[in-house]
Amino acid sequence: MSPEGAGTADVRTSGRKLAVMTAVISMIAGLGSLVLFLIASYGALSGDQSVFRQRIAEGFQYRQLVEDPFQEGSTTIGSHQWNDCLIIVMAMDKRGDRNRLAIAPILMGFDQGGPSLTTNPCAVLSALNKGARPNAELYYYDRYFHGAVVLLRYLVPHKSISDIRRLYRQAITTGLLLSLALVMIGLWRGENLRAFAVLGVTTIALMRYFGLESYSQSLGHGPADAVIAIYLLGLCLMAFAPPGLVVALVAAVLFGTLTMIFELFTGGVPIGLAMVIGLTPLVTRPAVRPAFTAMAAAAAFLGAGAIMYAARMVLIAMAGTTQVGRDVVSEVMRLTIFSREGAHLGVAVHNFVDSIGVLAGGMRLLSAGTIALALAAGAFGLLRIWSRDRSSSREREEAALLGVSAAIPPLWCFFFSFLMINHAWFTDRVMVWPIAAGFGIFLMALTMKASPAGRLPGALASPS
Repeated sequence: MSPEGAGTADVRTSGRKLAVMTAVISMIAGLGSLVLFLIASYGALSGDQSVFRQRIAEGFQYRQLVEDPFQEGSTTIGSHQWNDCLIIVMAMDKRGDRNRLAIAPILMGFDQGGPSLTTNPCAVLSALNKGARPNAELYYYDRYFHGAVVLLRYLVPHKSISDIRRLYRQAITTGLLLSLALVMIGLWRGENLRAFAVLGVTTIALMRYFGLESYSQSLGHGPADAVIAIYLLGLCLMAFAPPGLVVALVAAVLFGTLTMIFELFTGGVPIGLAMVIGLTPLVTRPAVRPAFTAMAAAAAFLGAGAIMYAARMVLIAMAGTTQVGRDVVSEVMRLTIFSREGAHLGVAVHNFVDSIGVLAGGMRLLSAGTIALALAAGAFGLLRIWSRDRSSSREREEAALLGVSAAIPPLWCFFFSFLMINHAWFTDRVMVWPIAAGFGIFLMALTMKASPAGRLPGALASPS
């Protein structure tokens, strides 16, 4: 065999090994996470229902909860309470079989004449708390994992609604502050400079352009946002001593399963996918090309979540709900550009532009202007990196992957056009990633300009 043929065979063998390793890790993590989630969900059903109702009554009494679900600009209740009330309604209903409830909560409703969940879940919650009786027929809301519901069942007997909101906000804030502190240490040491520069701008982008003042305290968005902050913190730790592929893939699959558990179409999937593609090659020991690392991490992130979700659907089907698969597919398709409603692309674009201020507390010009500057800076940085003779192929590939990751959130918004028509007021937050990626590419180009070794000059460079 010629040397060229041997090299091609080695690449194919390495590719097969990487694919098998990714599949095995995803399978183990997906099924293991499902088992742990079901155990946690079953345990959460043992809480005292009377204490739960008392907490909700106190929430309305002290204005921690209000019947108007739209609280735009609120930094105490949250920008919108719609999902909060929906999650509380599901968490407080434990009428069904415990084994079935461990898989999915009940989405209760009223007979004709009562408030509707589709128009105002907060009014439904208030009516239930005042003693109204829901429909006798039980409808299990099987489309999501509802990790936020399970978490709420654990917390409500011990904490008030405002305390839970404060806990979520503090968890996200702590994760981001620790990430920023690690970035500062990494930059001062002058090692792995490209990685720490990109991680730093990512942290700051999430702090300012993820609408945390309006959503970090949300009972629905808070846990999902905390998962993103924790993963970012993990990447910052990895950047000090870049691990091998196995560690990076394990981190990606855990990120994927936790995103699936707490996701309620709040944007965790596109942001998570973009993060693992754009950031994993920067913090992983270069055993293979950055593109292979990114593809494996993306496959692990999506694969583990998909395996977890599919296994749960099998359990639901075994419980007798045979139409759940068609229900999920039809619901997802309804949200896309291929549905009758989603075809109104102009409305989706209008709502997207109108709600872009959600990134920064209602400041539309600041949000839109920052996105434009980030995209321009990223394009300039990418051009400079690829046109620079001293740029290595690895540096060019890492920059290109970060650029590819920046396209994922807007493509998500385009594909799920009907989701943008209905929920742009929180889905727009996915555009935080193009901001992080654009400025990240610019900083990558800047660190390469600083010196041939890619280190900052002066006091920030580690002593030789």
